[in-house]
Amino acid sequence: MIKIISRPFASPTSRYFFSKEYLSRLFKQRHGANIYEYLQQVRMSRAKELLLNPDMKVKDIAQRTGFEEKSYFSKAFRTYFGVSPTAFRAEKTGRAGE
Repeated sequence: MIKIISRPFASPTSRYFFSKEYLSRLFKQRHGANIYEYLQQVRMSRAKELLLNPDMKVKDIAQRTGFEEKSYFSKAFRTYFGVSPTAFRAEKTGRAGE
């Protein structure tokens, strides 16, 4: 199931004909988090990795992690980690970048 939801635009509910509620409950039982929480964890983990490269723009990192808007990515990152992407990068690399 993790492989399916990790694919872009995959819809496990339509592929296997499960209700969203059932699939969400099953996923949470097996993984300790709901699907949204898991996806957010994966996206934020990848964002942290990408931010360690000071040559990548925050806008590009946002898009690579599934966010269409840099501002929404920055808000989500700050909510998740308590620090902005730029501040995280500056702290870890010594360079603020873009």
